Amino acid sequence: MTLKLVSKVSSEHLVSGEDWECLMWLNGKLYSAGYASGKIKVWSPDLQQVLKEWPAHEYPIYHMCPGPPPTFFTSSSDCTIKQWEEGENGDFVLIATLEGHEEPARKLRFDSDKKRLYSGDELGKVLIWEDGKLIGILETLEEIWDMMIYNDLLFTARHLDVVINTLSQRGDQIRHSVKNTIPGKGPFLITKGEKLCFADRSNFQIHVNEAFKSGNANLAKLEGHESIVNGIASHNDTLYTSGSDKKLIAWNLTTLSRIESLNLDGYVNDIVISDSDGTIYAGGQDNNIFAVKLT
Repeated sequence: MTLKLVSKVSSEHLVSGEDWECLMWLNGKLYSAGYASGKIKVWSPDLQQVLKEWPAHEYPIYHMCPGPPPTFFTSSSDCTIKQWEEGENGDFVLIATLEGHEEPARKLRFDSDKKRLYSGDELGKVLIWEDGKLIGILETLEEIWDMMIYNDLLFTARHLDVVINTLSQRGDQIRHSVKNTIPGKGPFLITKGEKLCFADRSNFQIHVNEAFKSGNANLAKLEGHESIVNGIASHNDTLYTSGSDKKLIAWNLTTLSRIESLNLDGYVNDIVISDSDGTIYAGGQDNNIFAVKLT
């Protein structure tokens, strides 16, 4: 199998010195946002057209995540979280502004089962929101670099450990207790095959562990990157990683081996995958985005 570059952002949309910090695939469209401004761009799947651009925040955007359909959330260095919905005319309408963080929320995750938004910030606080209201605060005591919610488990990471917390609720009180700590750091994800994939402390190697079995045993250590890994995503039984070495690597999660690597024209900060045709989008340096397919 081969990784093939099928499209990238045209030169007229590149901005030297500016980066895309985060990407999001939602409702058949690609969204990009970054540090340079609080603007969001919406792209056609082939990256040849900017469908919409608007100032979502006055300051840089750190993260975006899908919310209750068809809405989504954004977080910014202004410490606010905003919820958006696309109107019938194609404009994006602000539904709510959530305030409660003392420091910016670095990661947003929406629990579609419980209809709750989790936002993790630079102080190590995870705020829990329901219907736009703050219903709980968890203190992890470590800046949140990445975060995942899976049933009653909260996964968090900074630069030393991936921490697995068990969540419980009694009345209105939401609590957490540490279930396990694994040496490693973000970015990380949980695959449909119940594997926990994350960067090791050096940030060059990808570890694959059991996500839910007792002890979270290590299954493999994947080597291939020469610099910091920033982006990680999976589709079916394939894992994709990329970062500062400008490489996009595809890994087989069944055989736990490398499939193929592709050199890109710039470093990558985030990866997302189209849920319609499996196209991999990698974005980062100079506001570039690469569309890649595994064929």
